[in-house]
Amino acid sequence: MDQMELSAMLADITAIRQESALLRQYKGYGFNLVRLLGEGKYEVTICRLLCELLSPNGSHSQGSKFLRLFYSMVLRKNFLESVIDSSRVCREKVIDGQRRIDLFIETGEYQFPIEVKIGAIDQENQCKDYFQYAKAPNGEEPTMYYLTLDGHEPSDDTTGKANNLHVELLSFAKDIIPWLDACAKEVPDTTRLRESILQLKQFIEEACGIMDDEERKDIADVLKKSYDNFQSAAKISEVIRPLKEELLKKIFSGIEIKVQQKKLDNKYDYTERVSSFYTRKEPPPPGISYLYKELQNDIQIWVRAEIGEKSGLWVTYCSVKVGNSKKLDEYKELSAEKACNAIPNIEEKDVSNDKQWWIVDDKTFGLLKDEYPGKGWPNFWECNESWFELFDDKQCDIYTTVVADRIVKLLQNQKST
Repeated sequence: MDQMELSAMLADITAIRQESALLRQYKGYGFNLVRLLGEGKYEVTICRLLCELLSPNGSHSQGSKFLRLFYSMVLRKNFLESVIDSSRVCREKVIDGQRRIDLFIETGEYQFPIEVKIGAIDQENQCKDYFQYAKAPNGEEPTMYYLTLDGHEPSDDTTGKANNLHVELLSFAKDIIPWLDACAKEVPDTTRLRESILQLKQFIEEACGIMDDEERKDIADVLKKSYDNFQSAAKISEVIRPLKEELLKKIFSGIEIKVQQKKLDNKYDYTERVSSFYTRKEPPPPGISYLYKELQNDIQIWVRAEIGEKSGLWVTYCSVKVGNSKKLDEYKELSAEKACNAIPNIEEKDVSNDKQWWIVDDKTFGLLKDEYPGKGWPNFWECNESWFELFDDKQCDIYTTVVADRIVKLLQNQKST
């Protein structure tokens, strides 16, 4: 394919993208309640919505209709109507006084723990502990489910390297989206319920990087016009991921140079995570950490810059427990009161109450976005226009300076003596 033919093909695809963007704008796709209300806590929001849809007593007033589809399409279980109708669905089921199973379904002699991972890291022995609550009749193996964007396996840390755990892998892309499609078809087109289901589906598609059906079809038609078109597209796809990874490394190394302090080297550092970020999207995403303070009982406070959940970089404090194994323990090792005593200028209302290792989240993240003079905050998941601008050396330097200045400011935030 010569240069003119390649340019023509790219122009056709650009036109399709622009037309699709205008159509989405006309239909109001930019307004998505899941995205707006769940920013920074998508995992919690998604679990709340899934639980409500699955519950036979949910506000959707559809009884066990959606749960029946979930059993057959997602869990691959066929139950009698009476068994399905008697099912109980809950979220954040408390076990051992501290841990919470994201989704928990029980019916008859079965109990199904479901661990949901979107942006959170695996906690040590988490799946191993949750599996103890899986239940099945005699002669049938108990099963727990591990639901992620792409269906990847849990880490050895969370399974405790146990070989006898029956952990079934589920993915939002291959399992939840088709189920939501089926749910939407079960209710009339004009209902508010159907629109809500489709908004949830739209958000999950974006999180999984799935293109709109019509846009995908139109681009496929362009590629199928000739063998040269298809071959050229295949060559382009081979270059895209290395380019993304190269940009990530450039940004983090730029931050490291500007901070001028020794970073912490561990498996959560960007040098270990960049190569898998755009392939598996396994949490946690790449980041860079600096020791802020050491407390008693092997607890450390870090200042960490990390790619946020479906967003740009977060820069804030996080709490970790470092034992002899040098593995991270649960965030909850540091209470809100202790966090406020250890870090000046934060209040209990600013301390995160979720299951992540972040101590403070929205406050510092919002300030970072306001300080960046670009067109918008770069999104490393969606690769938006502001992200693309970072290929320009000057804009990349501005961005890394904003992030590095925030890290230095948080590191210098010490109580006066």
